[in-house]
Amino acid sequence: MPVSHEVGNRISWTLRPKVSEKIDVQELAKYKAKGMEVPADFQTWEMRRKNMQNVCLQCHTKNYVTSFYTQYDNEVNLYNDKFGKPALKLINLLRANNLITPVQFDEQIEWTYFYLWHHEGRRARMGASMMGPDYTQWHGNFEVADNFYMEFIPDVKEIIHEAKIHGKASQARVVEKELNKILNSEMHKWFLGKLDPEELKKRKEAAKAFRERYSESK
Repeated sequence: MPVSHEVGNRISWTLRPKVSEKIDVQELAKYKAKGMEVPADFQTWEMRRKNMQNVCLQCHTKNYVTSFYTQYDNEVNLYNDKFGKPALKLINLLRANNLITPVQFDEQIEWTYFYLWHHEGRRARMGASMMGPDYTQWHGNFEVADNFYMEFIPDVKEIIHEAKIHGKASQARVVEKELNKILNSEMHKWFLGKLDPEELKKRKEAAKAFRERYSESK
């Protein structure tokens, strides 16, 4: 590969936004918005990833490189689908229905949300990109989930409750409908105690086997 100081040449994901995107999404959108043809030398995310893998393969086996990208993609997609997109949708609905003010960071939920995507969510995604399991899990996924279920969702419920009391019941119901849809989805219904009995049984068995395997008494 030619020497380059352009650090984005081999990056396939952008991990900066509230919801991660492939690196070329915004660039392609700009060309489309201006009615311009995409340049022949435009670097798609697939091309950038191929270039990065070419570098990786100078020292690592193909299975090693493939496994890394499988884990990396799975982590980014997990964050996006389970927390990033649902939280962003709820925040946007609150704003669209005037249940929070246009002023940034004047309400608790805006701080809660900022921590969720900007701190915890970024740590999870960037931890995966740098093969840092502690940052991916305990400083990332664990804290994202803790924030989402114990802070963010209660904040949304509180706003809905207050809106119903203060004459904004119709707007509150719009957000409440989406919140219920999210919490009853496959990724979150466990939180409502609605996990499939067979799945619950398998998880309990797996937890028991894990505890037995790593018991300190052994």
